[in-house]
Amino acid sequence: MSDDPIAAQAAAHGYVVHRADKIGVAPNGEVCTSALCFDLPRPIDMSKGSKQTWTIADSEATCPECLARIKAMGGRDRPGEAQWRGQ
Repeated sequence: MSDDPIAAQAAAHGYVVHRADKIGVAPNGEVCTSALCFDLPRPIDMSKGSKQTWTIADSEATCPECLARIKAMGGRDRPGEAQWRGQ
């Protein structure tokens, strides 16, 4: 789990934190984010009560499937990510 307070708070409240993978525009014109764990790109359900959210930082993801794919891709926090997050 991350030392990030926002990710820790999300997990403490039962949220699944996905690793964002693809960002695109849905047919209705809304910008949407797809999770790394989705085989086919689709928007993450962010409706009220869905208990899902997303992050761009590998180390903040809590979704077991996203974590497995991060590990398969060679680990967590790709080069440059820490600088992007201001660390």
